[in-house]
This record gives sequence, C-alpha cells and structure tokens, in this order.
Amino acid sequence: MAEQSRMAAPSDYEQKPQIRLSIPFATEKEAEIAYNSLSVDAELKRSQCRRVITVEKSALVVVITAPDARALRTSCNAFMDHVILVTETITRFGPPLEKKQKLQTSEETTVS
Repeated sequence: MAEQSRMAAPSDYEQKPQIRLSIPFATEKEAEIAYNSLSVDAELKRSQCRRVITVEKSALVVVITAPDARALRTSCNAFMDHVILVTETITRFGPPLEKKQKLQTSEETTVS
C-alpha cells in the first residue's frame, strides 16, 4: 500500500499579512483624542481586515491584519488618510484644553 504524504494546507504555514504602526503625538491626551476619533470607524465586513487600535503613552498604535497584501495596503492607506485628517484637525484647533491652560499659566508667569 502506498504511503500517503500529508501536504500542509496553506493555513498551516502561511500567515496573514500584518502591519504594526506606532504614530507619535505630542501628548497622551492628543493620542487619546486620535484614538477616540479613529476607533469608531470599524473595518467594513466585506474587507476581511482586522484593525486593533490602542494608546501606549503618547503614541497611537494600530495593528492591521488582512487576508492578502493588497487588502493590507488598501486598509493601511485608508487608515493613514484618517490619521492625517485627525492630526491636521488637532493642529488647526490647537492643543487640548488642559495643555492650553498650562501654556497660559506659564506665559502669565513669564510676563509677570
């Protein structure tokens, strides 16, 4: 009787493409603002991508996993477009209120 060799299924040896991005912000509060803005946008069900967002100190960390490299690139590009929008908004409207208050009190101290 011929011996059958077991071929490994693709899922046995192939891992899904994944990227981990760490995006630094000036303060932990700004990273939290970005997290709160970006975490509400879930990946579409049909995309089969998985996105996990966390805050580590003053950095926003995202891990994106996709079924293939093309889907990973598309998901990553879309996410980075959103990050750019959030950072431009933070820049446009200034630092969070807590930081503004600290800056004002330090300016008052130097003026006196």
